[in-house]
Amino acid sequence: MVKKRKSDVPEISMQERFEVYYRKDPGLFAEQFLKIPRTSLWSKQVEVMESVRDNKYTFVPAAHGMGKTYLASIVAWWWKMTRKPSKVIITAPGARQAGLVIGNEITARWDGCAKWMTPEEMKFFGIANRPNTEGFKQDAENFMQWFATKPDLATEHSTKIAGFHSPHLLFIFEEVGGIDRLIFEAIQGSMLQPNRHFLGIGNPSDPTSVFARLCRSGTGNVIRLDAEECPNYVENKIVFPWMPTRDSIDDL
Repeated sequence: MVKKRKSDVPEISMQERFEVYYRKDPGLFAEQFLKIPRTSLWSKQVEVMESVRDNKYTFVPAAHGMGKTYLASIVAWWWKMTRKPSKVIITAPGARQAGLVIGNEITARWDGCAKWMTPEEMKFFGIANRPNTEGFKQDAENFMQWFATKPDLATEHSTKIAGFHSPHLLFIFEEVGGIDRLIFEAIQGSMLQPNRHFLGIGNPSDPTSVFARLCRSGTGNVIRLDAEECPNYVENKIVFPWMPTRDSIDDL
């Protein structure tokens, strides 16, 4: 048998490494790229990540304090970094939620990867500058955007969110129960092709909402983040500091 010389072995590009190892394992991506220990993730959060990987639509009715926005930020970076070209569009019904809360979580995940990537690697992926700054520039075919789609301006904002196209496109709707029907309808054209995925996360407080109807429709995978199933409640101790305690859940 002739042994291959080192020069005969094809080199794997940096992007291929992300596509080979991290695209199929979002939990591994969170651990190795964003520097989030596996032990700090609830198994249900990993289940949601893997559902976005495997399903066109993932709906997540979630209780308060279950780490919804934190989870959405991990999924957003995972999609962006493991597919090229790709676009991630994140929206929420309020300016504070869309601009401040989501933006801060997106930035916090960037801080995790910035701890170990070289400036050259950051530049290669188009993430050399910190999110929530004017320097966070991305090219036309690879970007992440987050903005509000307010119910009282649904007609105007449905035009804003329609028309996004990419070989790999992900929509994330945060606090999805408060998002108007027109916004859902506006993205349907963008969802027709393969490799278009949708993640909707929110409190299931209104059984008449579009979100509630979608959860009952059977068109997507539904994963419930139930407060009485979270580790802090089940074990009656602080497993995850960011989760509410059993006493606070019972009081609510």
